[in-house]
Amino acid sequence: MILTCASARVDVKIPLFPSLNPKEGFSLIRALCKRRKLVIPKDAFKELENLIPVLLTPGAAEAISVQTFRVHKTTDMDALQSLKACLSDYRPPVPMDTLKFQMRIAAQEATDASLIPKELDNLLES
Repeated sequence: MILTCASARVDVKIPLFPSLNPKEGFSLIRALCKRRKLVIPKDAFKELENLIPVLLTPGAAEAISVQTFRVHKTTDMDALQSLKACLSDYRPPVPMDTLKFQMRIAAQEATDASLIPKELDNLLES
């Protein structure tokens, strides 16, 4: 996805990428759960690290947090158990090759190469 900002006569295209590692994905999910009054402890990352989806998009993280909220409210599981259950059954809404294709387009259209994280170099080549 590209965010275009027009100021005066200059267009700046800023690429928006999904989380690039489990820590980023966990932080995003945790923040979205917090908005729903679900407390996920910071130290739970170690327990959930292998369950955090690769290249988690904000929309997918939102869906996970909503599902976690629903599971928490309709069962006797605490917030962390609910999140763990949701992550265990998670399936990405977009195939990985499609997501990588979209990311390549965003990287190619970026106004400045410094806007593209170094971690993406190897990822976008495969």
